Amino acid sequence: METIYYSSYISGLKVISSDSAEPGLSEKTGCKNKVASLLDFISKNNDFSYTIGKDLKSGQCFLCERYEKSIFSTLKGKKVSIYQLKPCVKDSVETYWSDRYIINEGCEVLKEEIITDLYEFLTILDKNKLMRICYFPEKINGIPQDDQDLVDRAIIKYRMYGESIMKVVMEHHPQLFERVKAGIDAGLFKEYGI
Repeated sequence: METIYYSSYISGLKVISSDSAEPGLSEKTGCKNKVASLLDFISKNNDFSYTIGKDLKSGQCFLCERYEKSIFSTLKGKKVSIYQLKPCVKDSVETYWSDRYIINEGCEVLKEEIITDLYEFLTILDKNKLMRICYFPEKINGIPQDDQDLVDRAIIKYRMYGESIMKVVMEHHPQLFERVKAGIDAGLFKEYGI
C-alpha cells in the first residue's frame, strides 16, 4: 500500500496510536492524498463555517466558505502537523475522498510536516491549484443555493446537543434561524434525539 497521511493539532508524534487521536474523535483516519488528509481532519470539528469535499468532475478537493471570512476566522493562525506514515491501515472507509483509511494501532511516523498557519497554507494550495477555495457567497459541487444542507445539519445537531446550537446558527447564519426553528417545531429528524 502507498503512504498514508494523518493530520493532527498535536505535533511531535513518533507513533500514531489511540493516545494520539484528537479529543472527541473515536477513530484515527488517514488518506493517501496529503491535501485530502488535511481537509478531512479539519472537517471533523466544523459544522457551519465551511464545507469540504471533492469536486465530482475534476476530482480536486475543495473548501467552500459558508459565511463571509469564515475560513480566515476559524483557521488563521492554527498550527497543524501532517504526518507521513508507514502503511498500517486495516480498513478503507467509503467516503467522497475514496481513499480514507482507518489507521491501525502503533503506526510509525516517517515524516512530519508542520504547518504554522493553516489559513496561509490553504491559500497557497489554492493559488497553486492543488485544491480550490470557494469564498462566500460562491457555491460548488451541488451545495444548495438556499443553504438547506446547513438548515438540516442545524436541526440534527439541535436534536443531538440541544439549545446551544441555536446560538451558533444565530451568530453565523441568522438568515436561517427561522427555517431551523420551523424544522425543529415540525419534528424533523426526531430520530437523532430530543
